Amino acid sequence: MPRGVLGVLGGMGPEATVHFLRLLVEMTPARRDQDHVPVVVVSDPRVPDRSEHILRGGPDPVPAMVRGLRLLEAAGVDLVVIPCVTAHAFLERLRGAVSVPIMDILEEAALAVEAIGASRVGVLATDGALASGVVESRMERVGAELVLPERQDRVMEAIYRIKAGEKEGPRRALLEEARSMLERGAEVILAGCTEVPLVLSRSDVPMVDPMEETARAVLREFGYPVPGPRGVGPAGRRPTS
Repeated sequence: MPRGVLGVLGGMGPEATVHFLRLLVEMTPARRDQDHVPVVVVSDPRVPDRSEHILRGGPDPVPAMVRGLRLLEAAGVDLVVIPCVTAHAFLERLRGAVSVPIMDILEEAALAVEAIGASRVGVLATDGALASGVVESRMERVGAELVLPERQDRVMEAIYRIKAGEKEGPRRALLEEARSMLERGAEVILAGCTEVPLVLSRSDVPMVDPMEETARAVLREFGYPVPGPRGVGPAGRRPTS
């Protein structure tokens, strides 16, 4: 039987939110509807661009995110997940605004990196996430060094094109940048933006997906059996060190 109610603060972007929910459903060992995790979703794509605020002083996204969090809190959720990596640059402000606990999806990804023993991690993330230091700080906690793309501008363009509904062009660009980082010593690629798995989840690139690791963590937190080990890459393959 269900052990808790999950809140999802989504819309950043909408398709990434759907991807997380799909992962959670697919990973839950359910035989009937009632065996799944109860979820309340607030998906508000009107939240201002997180990178624009970090890099250029654009509108602050925190008030809009807090409004969504308070809706989830009022709905009685026991735990919140935010399927947006860049939003985690504001995590402490968000945690200070509500009483419901908010899971750190980057922390879950870092634990996966630690579990597979990777010491050099290639990262595909937004400019804002990189500039904020939120990705680097989580990886440093588990002793992992970042390997950055040769062309971060290309990564950022691909992320925005995925948000605009494109797939094949962004997929080629991100694959090339990921393979370049692997050639330069990265042992695994971190999907440091939740749009990245939308085009790379079925590629041959060894990848840690924070949303997949968070889905496992939610099941663990609520007392469900957890499928598979941390940090398994595409096609169930662990990266080689």
